[in-house]
Parts: sequence; C-alpha cells; structure tokens
Amino acid sequence: MQVLSINGSTFRFADPEDLAATKMALASAVEAGGGYVDFTTATRVKVTVLVTPASTVRVEDRRNAIPELVAAATAEPAPSWYDEI
Repeated sequence: MQVLSINGSTFRFADPEDLAATKMALASAVEAGGGYVDFTTATRVKVTVLVTPASTVRVEDRRNAIPELVAAATAEPAPSWYDEI
C-alpha cells in the first residue's frame, strides 16, 4: 500500500500508477503557484485538495514493510500519566 499525506490528511492508494499520476498533478499545481488536484483513493473516494507551494506533502511506500513494525510505529503512545508496573 502507498500512502499520501497532504497537510496532515492521509490518503491510501492501492494502485502505484494512480499515485504516480497524483504526484505529477501535485507537482504541476505547486509549480503553477497553487491549484486544485483531484484523485481517487484505494476505497474509491473521490478527493479534491488545494495545494500551494506552502503545502506539506509526504509519500510512503509500505508495500514491502514488515506489518509488525508498521503497527508498532503507528500505535498511539501511552498517555504521560500511564504507569507500566
């Protein structure tokens, strides 16, 4: 699975080619000074985002990730008041 995060919102992609096309559209929008980008997620949700040169974009390729490590890395930390006895 591949994951795209834009300004803190996360979207999952099942098809690497869909993500590649979305990355190109994002880059074009940023180069133009900003713009709307449309894409469809792995769950077939149609999304439109407005990206600008100030947008934060992150792409993760989790297709070869070790499931146990991904689960541990994405687990919420225990509250600071939690005491492991």
